[in-house]
Amino acid sequence: MNAVLERQREVNPEEIREKIRQCICLELLVALLDEDKLLTGPMHTGWIFAQFMDAVIQTIRDDLAAMKEDLQSHGVEILSVTLDAFGRTVKFAIGGQVYEQRYLNESFREECDELLRMRLGLK
Repeated sequence: MNAVLERQREVNPEEIREKIRQCICLELLVALLDEDKLLTGPMHTGWIFAQFMDAVIQTIRDDLAAMKEDLQSHGVEILSVTLDAFGRTVKFAIGGQVYEQRYLNESFREECDELLRMRLGLK
């Protein structure tokens, strides 16, 4: 049997929903850090903080790329992400079967804070 089809049959949609949520959270965290990095400019030591932020952002981007590769290896394709004031709706396909999942912004705020604390060794 084809290895890709075998992996697709083993995939649990709930696990995929969780991985997609984690990807969205990492993407959001990168965007927030990129925005916050602009605030380091007026600081006397802003260039040091900007380098530090760049290193943290790159680590998160590397993790995000690995997570997306893992999803693709399981035959998952993210079809669309629609944003609104309260959250995101993601359409994704697993082996031709299309799913839709809604994620609320409030849960991302808390998770982004937690992820950043962990990255910085503050927890």
